[in-house]
Amino acid sequence: MDGYRGGYIVRKIIENYEKKKNDWNHSLEGRRSLKIHQEDFDRAEREAGAPRGEGRDLVAREMLELERLGLIPKKEVRWQNYKQDFSEFHYYNKDMPVYYKLAGKTPKYEIAAAYKHELEKLGGALRRQWLRDYVRDRWREADSGKLKAKEVSRIFGQGRKEQYFACLKGLDELEEPVYVQIFSSRYLGRPKIFREDPAGFRGWVVQMARDYHPDIDRAMDDAQVLSWLYIEEYSQQMEVKGPLRLEIKGQTVDLGKLRYGTVLNSETLKNARICREQDIRRIVTIENRASFVCEPFEEETLYVFTHGFLSPKERDFLKALAGALKGRTVEYLHSGDMDFGGLRIFCFIRDNLFPDVRPLHMNAELYRRHLSSGYEMEPGALRDLEKMSAALPEELEELRQELLKTGKGLEQEMLLI
Repeated sequence: MDGYRGGYIVRKIIENYEKKKNDWNHSLEGRRSLKIHQEDFDRAEREAGAPRGEGRDLVAREMLELERLGLIPKKEVRWQNYKQDFSEFHYYNKDMPVYYKLAGKTPKYEIAAAYKHELEKLGGALRRQWLRDYVRDRWREADSGKLKAKEVSRIFGQGRKEQYFACLKGLDELEEPVYVQIFSSRYLGRPKIFREDPAGFRGWVVQMARDYHPDIDRAMDDAQVLSWLYIEEYSQQMEVKGPLRLEIKGQTVDLGKLRYGTVLNSETLKNARICREQDIRRIVTIENRASFVCEPFEEETLYVFTHGFLSPKERDFLKALAGALKGRTVEYLHSGDMDFGGLRIFCFIRDNLFPDVRPLHMNAELYRRHLSSGYEMEPGALRDLEKMSAALPEELEELRQELLKTGKGLEQEMLLI
């Protein structure tokens, strides 16, 4: 069109068109009106880098050009001052393909159609329901007109579609824990992209899991969320103290001889076999290291330092241990912080590992006795505490009420003072 490229008016038409669901996603019919204000002249001036005060002339000249091209008939413009100014005009949706061409942009309806097609293919290939749910909602956003420009730009605008989709496929395929560098190399092409890329793969995956994964707990930190997805930022290991017998490469190892405890690294957790012969009558999981270290060795008690939420290998190991002890009289206890996170970790252990677990050193009486060492909980934690299910052991329900009443949490180490 005589070398003309769209300016501010064309961009404003496209912006207005894309805001209206019934326009961009369904129809190229109808007439639409737009009003022009002083702020439009100022914005056009800034975008063009023009001298101060020239915005009005820039916009007026562009409108005259659009009239000349026949895109906006003269009767559709409310001119003033002998065509030096105008306050309102009308455009026709049927001309939107031309406006997009003038602006050098791909129409939003084409982007949405391509995005939906890609999501349909991806969703059909995924096995895990939470990932399918995520893809389904992105498809619905694209179809409903709520397509987020930030997400479209991040994926399509930067040419990252293949990487984002590969990341989703990787989350779907993982069955064993892998280090984050390996995951990043395998699915994103280089070892540091997942953690360091400004596009934010790590943050995106963590937030997606929090929003869609049914087993991700609100109290988990980012590293624990990734660990649940089998992406490890550091080596998984478990610290234990007590009479645990393992078989490693045909040799029986009695950890009870290490009275001050030991650390089982990730390879040990993966390859060691739990012996059927055990002298364990009591398993105590402990959230905090200082409290774990201070517990004295007991002949029939196994202490496990959980450092918060357990990693996948730790969970699998403890499930295998519970299976080996099945049919025996074993007491399961958990000791942790007296706050929202501590109660959630207790529920996590109860729901995922030991259904009969009972709280240890977690009750309202102890809480009141040490309340002077408490800290102010965040408003969000208190709101979550209010919503927490009342299906708690009696000690923890009473404690929950105390926490809500005072608004203070108490870390487990404070009981050592």
